[in-house]
Amino acid sequence: MAVVVLLVSGAGYLYGATTVAPRTTTILGTTTLTESATVTQTSTTISTATWTQTTYLPTPNTGQLGPWSRTSDYPLPPAGLSCVASGGFVYCVGGYNFTAWKNNQLDLALNRTYYASLSSKGVGPWTRATDYPMSIDDENCVANSNYIYCVGGWTSPTGKYVANVYYASLSPLGIGLWKQTTAYPYPTAPQCMTDSSYIYCVNRHYNGTAYTNSVDSFFAHLSPAGVGNWTASTPPEGGSACTASGGYIYCTGGANCPPHPPGMDCPSPSYFAPLSPNGIGNWTRSTDLPAAEQGYFVTAISYGYFFGPPDYYVTRLSSNGTGSWTTSTPYPEAGPASCVASGPYLYCIGGTSNPQTPIPATSAYFAEVG
Repeated sequence: MAVVVLLVSGAGYLYGATTVAPRTTTILGTTTLTESATVTQTSTTISTATWTQTTYLPTPNTGQLGPWSRTSDYPLPPAGLSCVASGGFVYCVGGYNFTAWKNNQLDLALNRTYYASLSSKGVGPWTRATDYPMSIDDENCVANSNYIYCVGGWTSPTGKYVANVYYASLSPLGIGLWKQTTAYPYPTAPQCMTDSSYIYCVNRHYNGTAYTNSVDSFFAHLSPAGVGNWTASTPPEGGSACTASGGYIYCTGGANCPPHPPGMDCPSPSYFAPLSPNGIGNWTRSTDLPAAEQGYFVTAISYGYFFGPPDYYVTRLSSNGTGSWTTSTPYPEAGPASCVASGPYLYCIGGTSNPQTPIPATSAYFAEVG
């Protein structure tokens, strides 16, 4: 069968063997989105933003990020916020209010939410959206079918983890009204991922009175009616940071190394497992991360990016696990608070200014996947 290459609006585009399905939405104003792509199917032009964008989508070869570019600063200097991407926009929830901490205020967590457009030019202006039902940080949010679902987190001034789960609709006008849905099995700050209308979360085990060093995992179905019942699933054998891509979950980082000679590497084991409506499948050992660091793991296209200051790594993600790890483009600051991917770009929001004085920053950066 012949493969035809055209210049077409709204075409599905091909990254390697992965086809990204097009979305169809109402066109507002005179916005134009033109993409050069390998055509697998065609559909209506996609856009709800107010800027004009011409994007060329080459097939990535290495996953290496291009140079980081500064873009629209976040309205506050938060840490511990959670952001999701949906329909060409980024939506961020909560976070740790560093300004309040400096002013000796008790309510350190935020209930504010903001959103902005995403493009090849970066992050657009931030607009305040519907407040979250409680002050929260270290919650974990996922986006699925134009809805956002946020799980757990830490609230103040009580200073406790919560099991609360809330969800809301997403649109170019922001975040809709938040609704409470099925609570997580216990209070925690989990790492959550989504695949095919299911949410999968990994977190430290809670024995009823304290958190332990073992790990739990749970999954549930997502719908416009909220989160379904949570069911226990297979926890990973190791890894401090997890991400999901192409129907698989990958966890790595955080190795607890015994004493070893200076200069000797202490890699972190990596594991991966398939995702399905029945939960997380069996975990398989994969290529070790070269460093023993706690970090942040995020997916863009079919690549995984591990932010573990002072080291940054990229790997190809596949049904065979993580590929070889290579050093990635260093982040301009110590590390981001939350990152999202949209098309061939990775956008990172907030974070800390440097490892020596970890002051939360308002800065935001983006880079192209090469």
